Amino acid sequence: LYHHTITDAAAFYLSSGDVDEMGWGAAWLYRASNNATYLSTAETFAATFSTGVGEMSWDDKGPGLLVLLHGITQSQTYRTRGTQFMAHWMPGGGIQYTPGGLAWIRQWGPLRYSANAAFVGLVFASQIGAADPAAAALYREWARGQVGYML
Repeated sequence: LYHHTITDAAAFYLSSGDVDEMGWGAAWLYRASNNATYLSTAETFAATFSTGVGEMSWDDKGPGLLVLLHGITQSQTYRTRGTQFMAHWMPGGGIQYTPGGLAWIRQWGPLRYSANAAFVGLVFASQIGAADPAAAALYREWARGQVGYML
């Protein structure tokens, strides 16, 4: 883990694991090389996640990995997980919202979490647009609202 290598960072960036980073890296290596070994490795790591719910952050690349794999494979498994991630972030889905409409999960640096979720949502919307235009439009509108709040 990162904090084992850079011990001074442990007080600030205590990593919860590295499975997500290993999968994320393998998926991007597959995209760059088209080497099926990397795709297999990425999918092996992705299989360890129970759902697509969570955050896309410095400590959790899981949602990004699942959406990236959906874009590569068009697998229903990854589509379901991308849908779970977006449902979790949409109003009423488990994330707290400020009175002004910002999806809020932590006091320290909350914009980074909602910005990352908006990015994942936009990527996912571009992937599912033809198959599910209503969901894609909903995710785009939500992402625009989050970024609009930030601006």
